Amino acid sequence: AAAHGAGEGTTREARMSRILVTGASGFVGSYVVPELIDGGHDVVALVRDAKAQADVERRLSEAQRGHLAFRTGDVTKPETLPAAVDGVDAVVHLVAIARDWDGGRSLARLNTAGTVNVVDAAKAAGVRRFIHLGAMAVQDRPELHYASSKKRAERYVAESGLDWTIVKPSLIWGPRDGFFNIVAGLVRMSDRKSTRLNSSHGY
Repeated sequence: AAAHGAGEGTTREARMSRILVTGASGFVGSYVVPELIDGGHDVVALVRDAKAQADVERRLSEAQRGHLAFRTGDVTKPETLPAAVDGVDAVVHLVAIARDWDGGRSLARLNTAGTVNVVDAAKAAGVRRFIHLGAMAVQDRPELHYASSKKRAERYVAESGLDWTIVKPSLIWGPRDGFFNIVAGLVRMSDRKSTRLNSSHGY
């Protein structure tokens, strides 16, 4: 992880009580939200709709839900974000997509512009602490749509003047992840198909 102002931020973090989490209903968010609550923080989850809110709530115990609030917004719609960051002490920004189906346009809109919007809203509201989920070894190269979208977002965070930390994982997987479980399912299907074919040939 890269960080700016880490020494000051460590002391400040110990006093934090209310943290906005974007992407709270997603895979990473489903683990971050309960960890923050169990660590003694109150969480404000940014959700786009009632379904996302229900997804967050059903993963938490009744006691954990007592330290959770919701605000409706969309990182691609900056006009929805001032209300989301109002009164929070820090932002944990997790929203991102990895799949590219339109020549990088959605990646740029969500990963890059979405991050810009959240950073700007945090600064305008006087929120100083910002934790951003980046990605390992990304480069700003036009032909690498995902990597470029993430690198530009990281650069904006790093140049924001906020007390920031950028977490740069390599691969993330586990229960409920949206990629590796699909791949594992395809592998299992392939293995079963191979077994049936081999059996039919008397192997």
